[in-house]
Order: sequence, then structure tokens, then C-alpha cells
Amino acid sequence: GMQADNIDKIELIHTPPSSFDAEGNAGIINIVLKNTGDEGLNGNYFANAGYGFGGKHGVGLNFNYRNQKLNWYGGYDYNYNRTPQVFTNYRGIYQANDFLETDTKSTRNHTPTKTQNAKLGMDYQLSKNTVVGLLANFNERNWYMEALNETTQSKNRQIESAIRMPNTEINLMRTFTGNFNLVHIFAKDNTLTLDADFVRVNIHNPSEYFINESKGGGAFIPKYTLNLKKETPIDVFVAKADYVFKIKNINIETGAKYTKLTFDNDIRVDSISQGQPLSVLQEYTSLAHLDENIKAGYVSAAFKIGNKTDIKAGIRYEHTITNLGTVQQPNIVDRNYGSWFPSLFITHKITDNQSLNLSYSRRIFRPQMSQLAPFLVFTDPTTLLGGNPALQPSFTNAYKLDYSIGSLRMGIAYSTEKYPIRWVPLVDAVRNRQVNTTQNLESETVIGGYIYVPFSPVNWWNVTS
Repeated sequence: GMQADNIDKIELIHTPPSSFDAEGNAGIINIVLKNTGDEGLNGNYFANAGYGFGGKHGVGLNFNYRNQKLNWYGGYDYNYNRTPQVFTNYRGIYQANDFLETDTKSTRNHTPTKTQNAKLGMDYQLSKNTVVGLLANFNERNWYMEALNETTQSKNRQIESAIRMPNTEINLMRTFTGNFNLVHIFAKDNTLTLDADFVRVNIHNPSEYFINESKGGGAFIPKYTLNLKKETPIDVFVAKADYVFKIKNINIETGAKYTKLTFDNDIRVDSISQGQPLSVLQEYTSLAHLDENIKAGYVSAAFKIGNKTDIKAGIRYEHTITNLGTVQQPNIVDRNYGSWFPSLFITHKITDNQSLNLSYSRRIFRPQMSQLAPFLVFTDPTTLLGGNPALQPSFTNAYKLDYSIGSLRMGIAYSTEKYPIRWVPLVDAVRNRQVNTTQNLESETVIGGYIYVPFSPVNWWNVTS
């Protein structure tokens, strides 16, 4: 939801140092926001409109008020985006001597997304060397879908039946975030930073499916209705401290971080047939609770060897406790493990115009809440998208070597990942059902090469290919 006008620059960090979380098997995008030191009130407002496959528009404003030791800032924006979607799925299985096919197309022409973002923050200069800050954020994403799902079911290449399933879905997510931060400079190259964040997320996600069936090319007859109700409140608390200091010619960073995450995922699926009482589908209904605690600490050092070689080495330790379960099945996920995450960066200046860079880091990719939490999205009565509470974290070792001469860069990257998390369709041939979900694979190796060649066709246009 952030507007480009708020951004000063974007940094791409391919191999993050130990001061960053070891989370993720790729690099980090560091967004540096604009900060003005002007006294008084300043700001901007904007409006935009466009049309792609659907209409898009937005409005917003940002302000900053600075008066000696006190600085207020805030903003609000609203955006609307309608982008139609099409989803297709084909499945063919053998049951004894019969070949069964299920071919589904989901046409989602009406999918408007409305987002709102609001923030209000304050920085106060307690003393020459101390600044405290408070920040509150609100975000709302309201996604609505009207879809027509059409399925044909064939046996030995002959169509036996067709299903027409209109459905509606609401996905309303509201996020509230509060932050307290403090920066104190003890002396030159000696700084302490404290941060505390609380995040509350509420996800309201009901949907409704109307199943109509046609046999032998006849008229579609209403069969039953599926009502799905899903509520997911999420709470996150994060506290961290970072201390930067210098001993002789060595720059040292050290710090600690604590993260606590809890959520309840309450999902219920009801089936309503004409003339029949409501029936709760117990195999799809559950109340899951997650508790996760992550404690981390790190230290890193940056120094020179001679006049041409810079080295930054660090080590980070993270200890994770995760428990997810339901009343019927407690301890679906029950993990307690610690991991070390080393990192190393070496830059050697060959000449004034040439340099060689080598980096290594170990990373972790924990399953996302949306992947762990049990959820259901039907594309037809026998095909659905769901979460997987049994996912394990994956670990990556990443290496990179590149060479620069002037503005030209080239290099190679190599990474190995253990238990990578990927989308996998699971098919039950006995019941002819399919669940599209995430699974842990055994391993994955990625080798890549790159070359960046910048040039300027004209003096006002810079291009990198």
C-alpha cells in the first residue's frame, strides 16, 4: 500500500548479514523512506486512475510537522483494483480398468480489492544523543470474489456428468501495528537501538458454494450448498536491541531479538441439501491454535586486511519453539530446536576500477502462517486448496562470487536447500479427490550466472540489461 513518493531508495541485499533475521532463502529488499529535516508543516497528496483488465484508482495524502525537538508524521491512502482471474485444473486417474477425468475451469470476473492504509507517528528528541519514537499503523485489505466454476467428469473419455458451481468469497484482513523505538548515541561509533512492536491481525474469510449437477447432458439440478466460515485472529509481539561499537579498527554489531506469535484458526464447513437438515462436514471443520516463540542473538565484526581487502563476518543463533494443534488432535506440530547461521563477506579491490566479492550465508525459511493454518478453497466438490500444519522449516546454504570492472558486473551464485517448501497436488485415486497444498521436498540445488551491463542511450536515460 505504500506510494512511490514516500521512498528515497531501494537496496537489494543478496546475502544479508547476521544483524538481519535468518528468515528466508533469498535476499532482502531494504526500503529507505524519505526523511525531511525541514521545520514546519509539509506534505503531499495524490490521486491516480487506470484501467487494465479492470478499473483501478486511488487517493491519499502524507504529512510531516517538525518543531524543534518534536516531529509528527502520518498519512492515509485508499486504493481500488479489479483484476479478473481464471483458474484451470485437470486430473486423470485410473480406478481398476477405468480412466476417470476431472476438468475444471474457474472464471472469476468480479474480484475487486479495496485497500486502506493509515499511519501516525511521532519522534521526540529527549537529549542531544537520545531520540524516542512512537508509530501506529492500520491496514485493511478487503477482497471479494464472484466466480463460476465449471467441471466435467468423464469415464473412459465419455462425459458422464457436469457440475456448475457459482461461489462467492470474502477475504477481509485488518491489521493494527504499534511500535516504540529508542536510539541513544553514547559516543562516536557507539549506538544503542531498541525496538518493540505489537501486531494484531483479524482475518474474516467466509465463502459459499452452490453445487448444481447435470447428468448425460440434461438440465442442471441444484444438489446442495456448502457454507464455509473462517476466522483467524493473529497476535505478534517483537522486541529487539542492537548495539554498535568500535574497538580500534574493528566495527562490531551485536544484538538480541524475541518474537512471540499466536493465532487461532476457526474453520467450519456446513452442507445444506434441499429438504435435508444442515450437516457439519467434520473432516473439514477444526479449531487450530498456534504458539511460536523465537529467541535470537548475533554478533558480527567488520575489518580490513591491508588497504584492499574488507571482511565482514558474523554468527547468529536462533532458538524456535512451535506448537500447533486442535482439541481433537493436539501437538500436530511440536518443535523445539536451535540453529546457527554464519555469514561471511569478503571484498577485494584488485585495482581502482576492479573488485572481487565473495559471500556465504546460512538461512532458514519457516512455513508461513497462511501455509500452516488449515484453510479450504474449493474449485469443485472434489478439488480444493488447503493448508498443511505438518510443514517443516527449510535450510539454505547460499554462496555468491562476483567480479566488477567499472559499472560492469558478472558473477555466479550457488545454493543448496534442505526440505524446500513447494506447492504439490495430492491426489486420492480411491475417492478421486485432489488437495493442492504445500509440501516439503527432499532437497533443491540452484546454480545461476548473471551479468549486468549498464548503458545510457541518451543522457537522461540509464538502462541495465
